[in-house]
Amino acid sequence: MNSSQTIRGSLAAFLILSLSAAAATLTVKSGAVHEGKVHGLIVLKGDDRETQSEQDPSKTVYWASYTVLNGSDVAAIDAKGVRLGSGQPVGRFDVKQEDAPLDDVDVVRTSLKIPPGPFGSGTTKAAGTVTRVADRAGQGTRRDTVLGEFRAEGDKAELRLVIEIETAQGVVKVPVADLVQLAPE
Repeated sequence: MNSSQTIRGSLAAFLILSLSAAAATLTVKSGAVHEGKVHGLIVLKGDDRETQSEQDPSKTVYWASYTVLNGSDVAAIDAKGVRLGSGQPVGRFDVKQEDAPLDDVDVVRTSLKIPPGPFGSGTTKAAGTVTRVADRAGQGTRRDTVLGEFRAEGDKAELRLVIEIETAQGVVKVPVADLVQLAPE
């Protein structure tokens, strides 16, 4: 074997190891594990609650926090939660809206229009306030509910109830409902 073949072989082995080390795993309820690269923007929702309005007790105030992740940064979605392998979240956002339940698509679309940086804000179609907040988890595990993959083209946006993962066998669409449930803490 000449030196150029040795270098090419070494480079190929390095690339295979690098790609496999960066692969994400999605665990489903059946116990199957899909390994590959997650596509799109993954949306998580936590701290979802309703309270009575202090100004008008006949109204309900809806609260939640959302985290938006680049799918390519996801290392795993399993019983422990959602873990990032690299990168930081696209953003973490808190929302408060009175008298109308939260529309997840509207909240995420509004969130993504808020410029990066601490404590920017935006307004939902129903006059709710969305605030960009500091992400305290960093690359740690998140135990919020996985809502799905956010896609927007022009004026159209949707929150798809599947996570797409590119595996060695091709693209697999994993329904969010099929993801393994979080184990108790």
